[in-house]
Amino acid sequence: PEGSAELSTDEFVSILGRMLSVMSVKSETEVLIRVMVAIIKQLNPNTIFIESAYDNDILRLLRVYQTKHYVDPELPTNIAQVADELMKGLKHISLWDKYVREVNSGSLRFSVSHKSDIFWKQNIERFGENNYQILVTLTNLLQSEDETTVVVACHDLGEYATRSPVGRVKLEEFNTKTKVLALINSKNPKIQREALRTTQLLLLRSQ
Repeated sequence: PEGSAELSTDEFVSILGRMLSVMSVKSETEVLIRVMVAIIKQLNPNTIFIESAYDNDILRLLRVYQTKHYVDPELPTNIAQVADELMKGLKHISLWDKYVREVNSGSLRFSVSHKSDIFWKQNIERFGENNYQILVTLTNLLQSEDETTVVVACHDLGEYATRSPVGRVKLEEFNTKTKVLALINSKNPKIQREALRTTQLLLLRSQ
């Protein structure tokens, strides 16, 4: 639909997600809920929107709203239909390709993938593609000037270390462990905390 690209930006979808997460279901807010559901329905075919919706947990939030009681008896059905369409759309996009694009952009944020058990289980072996290039890039991002990027990169390297049978070995090869240890001395408490967590995972026996 015309204008869908403009409304599919991460910023707009993030606002939509925040509204869904904080709104309570009351008669005076049902109109607003209907409007948001209608917006999502219009944006659903847009791949950019589907990826942003995934990052902002829109599907889970819709499922929560689907179970609520409304004055309008058709609203739960409308919400369910929109949620089902979004779920179908998510099945047709590659979350791994999206993750790689994010890492290669050099700017990381805690989108859903980074903390999704399903994402890690489905994609852990793909970290070995192209001679483990994604691990090299994540290791380089530990030296980023952006605090959040460093924290997320550190987190993901820790996840890889503990989830992959060759995790610790590979991260030793790329000198990742040394760089993570150096971050423990960071003056930034968020970076320091994540570096401590990742160091513990690097030292644990892989499962």
